[in-house]
Amino acid sequence: MATILPWNFIASKKHNNLEVSYLNLREPFQGGPEIGEIEVNSKIIPDKLFGGPLLFYDKFIVVPEFVNTKGFRLAFVNMNTFKVYSVGDIKEMVLLSKIENKEIQFYTDIKNKNLEYYDFSNIEFD
Repeated sequence: MATILPWNFIASKKHNNLEVSYLNLREPFQGGPEIGEIEVNSKIIPDKLFGGPLLFYDKFIVVPEFVNTKGFRLAFVNMNTFKVYSVGDIKEMVLLSKIENKEIQFYTDIKNKNLEYYDFSNIEFD
């Protein structure tokens, strides 16, 4: 599998008749990961910045949410309501790999050596 990087990820994806795109990508600090706004079918998710790459799960976008200069945490964004569910601990880096059996696999380092898991089977979303 190719190394997952926090830059040069696909900035626009289509999923179930929805187009999801990153806007205004930028580095929050020199040499850092790219972050930006996300829009779904031309509507921007308000008041949040996100890193990449993103994954799709059911009616959600699963994406690293930028938390000021502290880092990133996992976020589920309902693609219909735009409600953001922030979960898990803040990490210096969150590079999403895949979702299997209600478990998100992600790396917390640029070399993709530190693989972590987040089990969301007990989370109830509205």
